[in-house]
Amino acid sequence: MKLLFAILLTTVPVAWDMWAGFHYKKKGSSVPHTFTSVIRGIGMTALVLLSPVMWWQAALLTVGFHWLVFPILYNTKVLGVHWSYVGETSKLDRLERKVRDKITTPGVYFLKLALLMSAIKFYINPNIY
Repeated sequence: MKLLFAILLTTVPVAWDMWAGFHYKKKGSSVPHTFTSVIRGIGMTALVLLSPVMWWQAALLTVGFHWLVFPILYNTKVLGVHWSYVGETSKLDRLERKVRDKITTPGVYFLKLALLMSAIKFYINPNIY
């Protein structure tokens, strides 16, 4: 059950955002970030609350995975740009641009990967040694 929810926590939010990106690109319009974020947030919250682990473990896993994997997939599959591209419309993208100016792109990806690895560790075993 724990593995099933880990798969759901990681794939459902990314799948929703990828579908929305393809849908709005096909329509020829920009993605309404507020709308898609609200739907993604509702889905993530529902999965976190239904998860068989503590809520913070599930939330950390879903956010860590989405933060690392989604931009790479979206950039390469939907936008057709380099995987490290950061947009200019989303508030989180603008914030990431500012952080990249301070600690470089590899530094940002190191932090994203560190968050995801910590999330996986705490999802499997929340004890700190």
